[in-house]
Amino acid sequence: MEEEVIDGQPANDENTIRGNLKSALLKLDKAQLIFNDIEDAYLKIQDRDPEIYPEVKAEYQRIEALLNMVFDFLLAGKSELDEITESIADWKKV
Repeated sequence: MEEEVIDGQPANDENTIRGNLKSALLKLDKAQLIFNDIEDAYLKIQDRDPEIYPEVKAEYQRIEALLNMVFDFLLAGKSELDEITESIADWKKV
């Protein structure tokens, strides 16, 4: 039996796809935990009145913007993985 080839690459079987999805979701979960730790640290620093240190206030704002970007990225990635998982589940039903 020949392997199915897509774009010059062997097609992944269901177990490989499932393993890749699980790995990606675990990485997203780990990134979310890291994000939460960074956000907690940022909030603790912010609570110490950044007005006392005006030279670093801009850095607080930069960190906040970066955290928001990371969070948006994580949500988008998780949403895409959820759609892929649903597509595979629907495909299996057919």
